[in-house]
Amino acid sequence: MKWHYWLLLLALASGSSRSEQVAVVVSEVWPNATEADGSGFYWDIIRQAFASQNITLITDSAPYPRAVHQVQQWQADAWVGAYVNETDKAIYSRQAIDQDDIVVIQPIGARIDLQNGYFSWMRGYEFQRYIDIGKPGYLVSDRRRALHMLRRGRGLSGHIDVLSVLEPLQQQGELDLTDLEIRPLTTLPLHLGFQMSPRGKMLRDAFDNGMQTLQHSGELERLRHQYDW
Repeated sequence: MKWHYWLLLLALASGSSRSEQVAVVVSEVWPNATEADGSGFYWDIIRQAFASQNITLITDSAPYPRAVHQVQQWQADAWVGAYVNETDKAIYSRQAIDQDDIVVIQPIGARIDLQNGYFSWMRGYEFQRYIDIGKPGYLVSDRRRALHMLRRGRGLSGHIDVLSVLEPLQQQGELDLTDLEIRPLTTLPLHLGFQMSPRGKMLRDAFDNGMQTLQHSGELERLRHQYDW
């Protein structure tokens, strides 16, 4: 709730120096990137970028659609993993923290026909904004449902998803793609989406400046090596 967010900011500010700011950033839990305990590659990048601007990072976890909603309702300052302009109700970082390899899962040997085929993707993604897809997408909340429809030949031509999300699910045995194939579609940079407010703009600018500091100092490259990213 919004009042929780403002109470948190007031409590943190009362125990901080006048010049110190805080940024509340929320993300879906992605293994090794945005863990619930605040560890991970993305969290470390964001934390150090803000720290270079004398801003303390406060992390929170929520499913992606809820994270976006929290920022739009001013219940958090920013969310992680935004595609630029995926919603009009946000301000986006100029600096990207990573990129998503967007792929399509199809029956082996099937032709990719984005104009005439019927494709699914996970609810919360806005792939139609970035990929020239001819027909409206079929939104799913469970990848296994989309794969079941693909295997049964029930109208789906393929399922569009993010490679870095699919790979851990395969490794953990949560997704079986043995009779399907993954094929590349495009690459999309990952940004932070900030609340549309003077505070959001201030934090966006601070984050961008911090990212440039990390790049010029070599710290960003060191983090990539540390996480083998």
